[in-house]
Amino acid sequence: MDVALSRASVPNLGPTPELDRHPFDHDLWARLETMEIDPPGATTQFRHRLKEYNKWTDEFADGVINEYRRFLYLAARAGHPVTPSEAVDQAWHLHLTYTRHYWEGLCGNILGLPLHHEPSAGGALEDRKFERQYLQTIESYKAAFGEAPPADVWPVRQPGRGKKFGKLVAGAAVIAAAIALNSPPLLVLGFFVVFFSFAAATGSFGASDGNGDGGDGGAGGCGGGGGCGGCGG
Repeated sequence: MDVALSRASVPNLGPTPELDRHPFDHDLWARLETMEIDPPGATTQFRHRLKEYNKWTDEFADGVINEYRRFLYLAARAGHPVTPSEAVDQAWHLHLTYTRHYWEGLCGNILGLPLHHEPSAGGALEDRKFERQYLQTIESYKAAFGEAPPADVWPVRQPGRGKKFGKLVAGAAVIAAAIALNSPPLLVLGFFVVFFSFAAATGSFGASDGNGDGGDGGAGGCGGGGGCGGCGG
């Protein structure tokens, strides 16, 4: 899941000390902790939908909902655009379909400000922006809650590098093996053609896949963790 709040972009996307300078807002957190998204008497609940749509366990779905509450706190108090992980973004997407509760209950009564979901416009610059915002969100999480977020919900990765590099290494290994086995020249040439065609199609040379996550998963359509964000205010 790739998202940022609707505040003007912040030039310095490094770790911000703002949450260290201000006391924890216990009143806001109490409202978020007791937030009930489902209308009274709902037989199909938010957590059940989140679990079924994503094929998660009950335990993991409950954990994601708790982390979504923490994300909402950061959206309102971090002082910079925030980007959720892919799992947290799934909870955000689902909450947005509960339009009355989202805009009136959450934004109007709990946060006291509008919180817009802003997917990436695509491209390498957008990818890098949301990747930096994701890392900054992790730092603000630590400052606000005094601990690192759970890695299964908020994976920490090297943005836009690992998988692409892995694809190149794998392709190069196939070509090297063919050469080592004294394969006919045309066969070796065929390996090169297939390899570079595959690399171009999958964005292995740094091209964005257009969904805001740079083709590297994790965050973020709006894949979360690198392609969407939000900013309260």
